[in-house]
Amino acid sequence: MELTYDDYEKSRSYTQDLTFKGAQAFFKSREKQLNKSEMKSLGLIGSDGLYTNLALLFSDQCSFSIKLAVFTNDETTQEEIFVDRAGFSGSIFEQLEKSDQWLNLHNKIGATFKGLNRIDHRDYPSKALREALVNAIAHRDYSLNGPILINIFDDKIEFISIGGLVKGLNFDDMMLGVSRPRNVNLSSAFIKLGLAEGWGSGIRNIKKQYKNNACQPQFLISTHAVKVVLPRLKEKSPKKLSASESKVVEYLQSHETVNRATLQKYLALSQSSVINILRGLIEKEILIAEKDDRKVNYKLTNTK
Repeated sequence: MELTYDDYEKSRSYTQDLTFKGAQAFFKSREKQLNKSEMKSLGLIGSDGLYTNLALLFSDQCSFSIKLAVFTNDETTQEEIFVDRAGFSGSIFEQLEKSDQWLNLHNKIGATFKGLNRIDHRDYPSKALREALVNAIAHRDYSLNGPILINIFDDKIEFISIGGLVKGLNFDDMMLGVSRPRNVNLSSAFIKLGLAEGWGSGIRNIKKQYKNNACQPQFLISTHAVKVVLPRLKEKSPKKLSASESKVVEYLQSHETVNRATLQKYLALSQSSVINILRGLIEKEILIAEKDDRKVNYKLTNTK
């Protein structure tokens, strides 16, 4: 009889000679304890007093792994060239920590200058990388063999996790944030440790990190795998403004706020025309509207 996903993490582990040094150290770093009582509460110890498959994932003897690789493109042939690799095994918490550290090591820091101020930025948003990594570990299908794969290219990072969508859900459900974890007890442990929020927020949190980026993350699903593709950060091209929009921006560079009536006189345009201009600038995220009683004032978004 084929095991369901829920049966797998709750089923008795074939290996009972397990140790938990890595998991206990991780719990301690999060100001938690992984003692026998907690193991029973989390589902590492079944009603028969024996370790479950969830305990195997927590243990130093965990048989699953994460493999990471770095590739670059040959400038002449554009062929992919292998640059570096790493592989981590042991407790899934050790795998999480070491993979996170390795990703940060390869997430290069650049800098731009605004006046005399240096602004540091990374190639990829760290929060999105961590979210994708946590999701790959928490939601993979552990009833299937094979490692989680993380591939770093010049312009993107791919996270490939074994196991398609949970039965009963489709791609649209996933993108809407429908939450139905494959590994219920493991997901609960991750939430308890502050590694995940639950409520189907993973994809939403990743997309939020790319709100103002020219390229957006991709979420690809097959029957037995999920691939998350995070593009390298690239600012959107400067937004083109009409002559009237430029005049509004110029006005607000020397005035803290402005209302619609003032702009109507300043631009010598009709009320409907000014409303359309303001709406367009708000959609381009250049202006924000602030209500004060019955009045509405507008200001530049970068004004603190």
